[in-house]
Amino acid sequence: MPESLQEICNMLKERDNFLVVSHATPDGDAIGSQLGMACILKALNKNFRLYNISGIPATLNWINTGFEVFENLYELGEFKTDVCIFVDCGDSSRAGQEIHGMLENRAFTASICIDHHRENPEFATLNWVDPTASSTAYMVAEIARNFKIPLEGPRGRFIYLGLVEDTGSFSYGNTDARTFALASEIAGLGLNVGQFNNCREHTWSMERFRFWGRLSNEIQLAHGNTIAYVCVTQAMLEEAGLNVADLSDFASWMRRIKGTRVCALIRENGPGRIKISLRSALNVNVQKV
Repeated sequence: MPESLQEICNMLKERDNFLVVSHATPDGDAIGSQLGMACILKALNKNFRLYNISGIPATLNWINTGFEVFENLYELGEFKTDVCIFVDCGDSSRAGQEIHGMLENRAFTASICIDHHRENPEFATLNWVDPTASSTAYMVAEIARNFKIPLEGPRGRFIYLGLVEDTGSFSYGNTDARTFALASEIAGLGLNVGQFNNCREHTWSMERFRFWGRLSNEIQLAHGNTIAYVCVTQAMLEEAGLNVADLSDFASWMRRIKGTRVCALIRENGPGRIKISLRSALNVNVQKV
């Protein structure tokens, strides 16, 4: 067991009043690992709250969290956070400027970071960063195993969500034997994989489906057709009646274009701001960008 994992487990046993946060505009791994951590804290009879500045995207409403995920810190009321747990956050600012500011101003007595992004600066009091892990949800499952908490029912469903989202349904290069073993364990404990995939895949509105068709027509190729990119303005989203969550996975989807090595979704992100989502194929490391 990694020493950092043991230290985190010790803090989870010894402390109370946890705030669990994940990154803004969350994907399935962010939400899955956050809810998985909530299940662990519940099993340990801890007092905790969940926070995500963007909330749970409509595309993940089917997951049936069983927990309230707060979008505004003032909604926490008199809850006094002792330890803030960051899951799937490559840096603290990804959880939102308010949480980032509280961390900088030492509003928490301690903090924990559980993440698998290679460039993570290890900003918390205790950091467990494992770039070899296929997902943060896989790492959360390791914590559950340490406490002998079985990954059945909602616990397994949340962890499985993180696995499939960050491995492209077990198709990306980060999918390894450990990932398959964990997925098999969860299925063996009762997860109906067919029912899960039916819920996960049948969530698109016709507006989103048509918008992806429009974006597909606007994809540009560069650098000898090895780079594919598309630009999205806020006006385009508003005209279609969609939001940022409806763009989820489009950058990854572009990798299906033969010969591409890097794909970029470039979108407006507020006044004077641009957000670029990069995805790569083969051995290209876009995290450096």
